[in-house]
Amino acid sequence: ADSIPIFGSRRQAYLVLSGVVSVIGWLGLAGWWPVQATKEATLLFMMLGNLGIAFSDVVVDGLVVEKARDNPNLMGGLQSFSWACRGFGAILSAYFSGALLEMIGVQNVFALTAILPFFVIIASVLIEESKQETVKYSWDEAKETMGQVWEVVRSPAVFPSVAFILAWQATPTAGSAMFYFYTNELHFAPEFLGRSQLVGSLASLAGIVLYNRVFATVPLKDYLFRVQGIAVLLGFLPLLLVTRTNLALNIPDQAFVLGDDVIQTVAGELAHMPILVLAAQLCPPGIEATLFALLMSLLNLASFVSSNLGAFITHLLEVNESDFHNLSLLIFLCNVSGLLPLVLLPMLRDSKQRAPQA
Repeated sequence: ADSIPIFGSRRQAYLVLSGVVSVIGWLGLAGWWPVQATKEATLLFMMLGNLGIAFSDVVVDGLVVEKARDNPNLMGGLQSFSWACRGFGAILSAYFSGALLEMIGVQNVFALTAILPFFVIIASVLIEESKQETVKYSWDEAKETMGQVWEVVRSPAVFPSVAFILAWQATPTAGSAMFYFYTNELHFAPEFLGRSQLVGSLASLAGIVLYNRVFATVPLKDYLFRVQGIAVLLGFLPLLLVTRTNLALNIPDQAFVLGDDVIQTVAGELAHMPILVLAAQLCPPGIEATLFALLMSLLNLASFVSSNLGAFITHLLEVNESDFHNLSLLIFLCNVSGLLPLVLLPMLRDSKQRAPQA
């Protein structure tokens, strides 16, 4: 999308293409295509549906950076607005998905989901884009593009910040064990878990707005130190739930879980927003989508590492779907590991992130 125009278009055409791919995938899951519903076919359709969404996501990120470059004062605000829209979409999804599943069934929900990437196709037509010459992309040009991306990533203003966030994102998590604790020990119903997802989406939106309005002008090193320190301290709150101390404090289980979801989600949004803003500010013209695709891939890889490290520690402590006697120790170890990325903080430049937004 950065380097190879399709029929003279660097953004519109790729948004249309990704939308079509996603529609094919979701309609496949809905059973619209004459294909036997095997495991392989299901995985293929899931991959297509999510591939189209992920591709359009990074194209839009690149488009946001392009548009904001015309007015530097909009750079951080436009990036935050983009993520806020994403958070609003997650709220709608969390609110309606459970009810729709009960009302119309799984395959009809997949068919309804296919409408959303179709809206992306329609919206792409409204994008104003100058026509580009179709060029043959060579290996040397590919190396040049990756060299530009690497120059941005390794710059003193970006690399330490990215390394810090990736290290934080890669710390082990007790999420899988807590899910079983919620369902098998506390007997939370699917309806409540859906409500918890809705609350998390609302908290995500609140974190983006809070960053943009309050914390965007705080020096980066001081900002990340405070966010990380507070996140680790609040990460011990689930210990009150596991040890049932919350009941002694007259806090119901469901209210406690919802409150913890809000805290952790807001902390996560506050942490990674300045990294995206910094990357957008330093991104050279022509590699916007490539840079953000790389950043999202690195964050997803870090999440993969986090899940597997958490699963390994869970296995070592013999915590499973019915045995939670070491769950408190698991939560403690996973949360304390969140302090390790703090050793990278001295590498960060102690400068203001950007000017405040109106």
